[in-house]
Amino acid sequence: MSISVTVNLTLIPSSVMAKSPPIIRSFFEPIPSPSQSAHKGHLPTLQTTTAANEGGLIEPKARKNTARLSPGHWQPRHDYEEVSIGELAPGPRRVSFIARVVNLYDDQNVHSKKSDSAKGCLKVLMKDDSALIQTNLWYADVPYQIRLGDLVAVWTTYVTSASSNPASADSSQAATLVTHIFPEREAGCAIRNANRSGLDQSVCNTPLGYVCGRSLFGLVSLTSFFDDKGDEVLNAKILVCVKAIGSMPTSTSKEGDPVRTLSVVICDESSEATLSISGPVVSSAILWKEHSTILLLSSPAKRLGHNLTITARTLIEINPNVSEAEHLRKWIQRENCPINEPFPVALFDIKAIAHAPIRLQFTLASLDSFIRAFPSQPHTGYLSVILTKLNLLSLWKTQQLFSMQCRCGQAIYANARSGHCAACNTSEIKLRINANLVSEMTDETGAISSTFLASTSHPPNPSKTTHTSSRTHSRKPSKILWTDEAWTQLLGRSPEQLAKLVDTCDAAQAQHNLSILRYLEQRLSFMRVILLVGWTGDDELGGRLAVLGVVG
Repeated sequence: MSISVTVNLTLIPSSVMAKSPPIIRSFFEPIPSPSQSAHKGHLPTLQTTTAANEGGLIEPKARKNTARLSPGHWQPRHDYEEVSIGELAPGPRRVSFIARVVNLYDDQNVHSKKSDSAKGCLKVLMKDDSALIQTNLWYADVPYQIRLGDLVAVWTTYVTSASSNPASADSSQAATLVTHIFPEREAGCAIRNANRSGLDQSVCNTPLGYVCGRSLFGLVSLTSFFDDKGDEVLNAKILVCVKAIGSMPTSTSKEGDPVRTLSVVICDESSEATLSISGPVVSSAILWKEHSTILLLSSPAKRLGHNLTITARTLIEINPNVSEAEHLRKWIQRENCPINEPFPVALFDIKAIAHAPIRLQFTLASLDSFIRAFPSQPHTGYLSVILTKLNLLSLWKTQQLFSMQCRCGQAIYANARSGHCAACNTSEIKLRINANLVSEMTDETGAISSTFLASTSHPPNPSKTTHTSSRTHSRKPSKILWTDEAWTQLLGRSPEQLAKLVDTCDAAQAQHNLSILRYLEQRLSFMRVILLVGWTGDDELGGRLAVLGVVG
């Protein structure tokens, strides 16, 4: 049995036979046009510039041989899913998120002989209102310009778990997720500064786990943190205000690199402490404002004395969106009011208040109740008080009858209507009557007191006008605001007339004027007067009591 097989041969062109295997590029979707490659989510349209300009692309200048990067004009080449940090999971995924920087430190222990390899890594802790993530920002040429509190937008392609990363799996790790980006080498990742993107600055500024209307969990005072082993509490938090920013000495590390250290005095309503800052955080801390910037420190490290420092686990939230922060800011404004200041005439219409058809008469206790019930609402009315303590002679002898705080913060005292600041060399500073002239007022329900302690050293010659600083005498400035009209009505002479009375070079005239001042002080002591007063509301000047006039 024979079987015949017919085979049809077809010639195949040599060009097809020699076809190369598919390349990796063929497995990816074609790159869309710029109009089709817009970001899929709702991230803000941000102006992109170089790293030297704030508000744009946080990206070092590209090297000449890096054609993939276009500094200042980076655009996503693929669709990125916009998510919150709490929605992230380990694995490959093109995602973008907005977060706020709460800590950062530079890791320069990267050694490689390749010219285009990373020279360091800036480890940035970021958070939104849902979770925390650590972004390892690798760089080759220059470090990134990132500060604490910056609102940033991040595009990344891969997220890992901190526990599965041997390089970061240690007890100091605060975040559970880590992402690595290297914008100088990788075209699929980027980071941008969103501070000027038009977003509300309260975005991503709420502490994790905070519920509006409830106390912040884990919050302790400075006194409890130091005395009651508050540092042993898991995720202990302290809410403080920046009181003073010290000098910034430069030391040398073991590797010979310069190290800057900044000491910041912080305080709350219970105590004070010193916060030591070094590394990249220093450039952020020098921009903080004294008596204004509020810091929420989570898991700080305690040192000898009342000293704190920052570790890799510490979270530093600037002006957090919590009610306790606003309360602390208003308290610090009241406690650190200027030595004296121009009266805010725009707050009160004194003529309209004096001739109002309904006029309230307060006691100190009832006025305090009104203020506590409605602290933001201005209140006006009348107080009948007794002047129980005056310091007219003491202020005159110590050359502090008139005072004012200079623009540089220096306190200026003199027995004249104008003064000179030796700190900034500013002359002709207009002074006002020192509010500590009346340091205590009482009625049947309470008292208002401002502590005044004159210098125990020998007083200067009263016949000469001198200018002294706040460091010469111990004093606590009065928090009561007086109008010039109220002083005129109380003393029977205007501030200009009072200045002429005490500013004389004639010894005999000075002795005569001294007897006039002594008589005036004795006459006013324990006198009952009726004051037209107003409460500014705690939104203005932190909440101050103002004396608008003396009516009887």
